[in-house]
Amino acid sequence: ALHHQLVSCSSSHQAPTRSRSEVYHNSSDMVDFQFSGGNVTLISNMDAWDQKLSEANTQGKIVIANFSASWCGVCRSVSPYYIALSEKHPSLIFLTINVDKLTKLSIQWNLKVTPTFIFLKDGQQIDKLEGANNWKLQEMVKTVLDVDDEPDQKENELEVKYNRFKRIKSI
Repeated sequence: ALHHQLVSCSSSHQAPTRSRSEVYHNSSDMVDFQFSGGNVTLISNMDAWDQKLSEANTQGKIVIANFSASWCGVCRSVSPYYIALSEKHPSLIFLTINVDKLTKLSIQWNLKVTPTFIFLKDGQQIDKLEGANNWKLQEMVKTVLDVDDEPDQKENELEVKYNRFKRIKSI
């Protein structure tokens, strides 16, 4: 028998008799508790979103935006791992966006499922992961870190080679 695991939520995964907000009685405290911690910033309005993207652009940092919902069990299950990643990689900016509070942003990024992780550099999407796959999320983080570190690494390698060449030439 094949084992099937739910890795994302869509509107078809929610309880049909209750609205999303009724499931958690409109409790933003519940959402904050489940999705906050580590170096994760909760984004609850467009001003906060714009401010964080602006900070990231100014600092030359990559943003990982986790679009989640309080009613999504899969989102809640991946949250501790996402928080742990934020602690392990402080050079990245980790955000969590409640799709029910910021529907405009969800529409803007054309989200189909939760969680969806969007990787941004200079305000532009560089990668995207739909669904909760901890291993894939970690690999994507490693990839963006490698890409982000690559220019400095190449410059250092060139400098080392140049200095070696200078030493050899002076002998």
